[in-house]
Amino acid sequence: MAAIDLFVRGGGVFALLLIAGLNLRDWGRLTGVRLGAFLAAGAAAYLIETAPGFRAATGVWSLPLFVLMAGDSVVFWLVAWSLFDDGFRLRAWQAGLWLAVAGTAGVNGFVLGPSHLAVADTIDQGLNGLDLIFAALAVGQAIASWRDDLVERRRHVRIAVVIGGAAFIVLHTAVTAATRGGEAGGDLADSAGLLAVAAVIAWGLLGVRPERTMAAPKSVATATPKDTLLLARLERLMTEERLYREPRLSIADVARRMALPEYRLRWLINQGLGARNFATYVNGFRLAEVKAALADAAQAEVPVLTIALDAGFGSLGPFNRAFRAATGTTPTDYRRGAVTSAKTAGRISNSA
Repeated sequence: MAAIDLFVRGGGVFALLLIAGLNLRDWGRLTGVRLGAFLAAGAAAYLIETAPGFRAATGVWSLPLFVLMAGDSVVFWLVAWSLFDDGFRLRAWQAGLWLAVAGTAGVNGFVLGPSHLAVADTIDQGLNGLDLIFAALAVGQAIASWRDDLVERRRHVRIAVVIGGAAFIVLHTAVTAATRGGEAGGDLADSAGLLAVAAVIAWGLLGVRPERTMAAPKSVATATPKDTLLLARLERLMTEERLYREPRLSIADVARRMALPEYRLRWLINQGLGARNFATYVNGFRLAEVKAALADAAQAEVPVLTIALDAGFGSLGPFNRAFRAATGTTPTDYRRGAVTSAKTAGRISNSA
């Protein structure tokens, strides 16, 4: 059994690192791929670190592997965030969060553990709880934006990745708890189960090529006549009938208006227009109306909130976030700058 356990673990490590390496070679510039490779490295570290007798044989030299695997729950959450949120940017606080979790685990396992068992056990339970919290955050990230996702392949990847990743975190927690309770944590069932789950993660996060989930838009030359007619009809709904003004407009609502299946409309908007998220697509029309109104001197006394609500935004908070993301400034500052520019242009015109 020991030989089979070693074979399973070795195969898992090799597969995870191979897939991570190949994707880093081809798509290393993408943040999601880097995070996915880091996640795979953490899973490989877990397979090595939990092997029977490994810790006893290596002692403190296994600390880097231990820290790498301990922070994997944070990395999984960040991977899900980067995969399902097109606006994701890796921030210093996110790296700091990983460092805090992984560092605490390292200190707990190699400093406190040998001499302060009661304290170490309490911290260990807290870390296991954090694993579940980060798994829940990742699942929530996938579910929250699922309806608005226009990239069909990415929609399919969501379920497999989240279930596989969450199962990995739960299995990690269960095995850690069993080990703490005195049971053997490195048996064949644990390693084989982890390998199966890790394979799902590797397939979903690393095996799915970025160009398949990015889904570049079709050119006008390759669009079919039917696609062109449907896109023109969609444009009329948005620009002439101003369908975007409905605050809770969903892709299902637009599909009903166009008598199309939802999947067909998602494909049409993604492939024909290059949009990856329905809410972002609709907000583009709303923001265009808002910016025009803010730049209109005749509407200088109209409150920003009124303009936002008239354009279809449901409340001020989401509107402010969308506006700042699109323009880099606040609606009030945008209005002030637009009015000043208009007055300057008027003076120049009059003097000419």
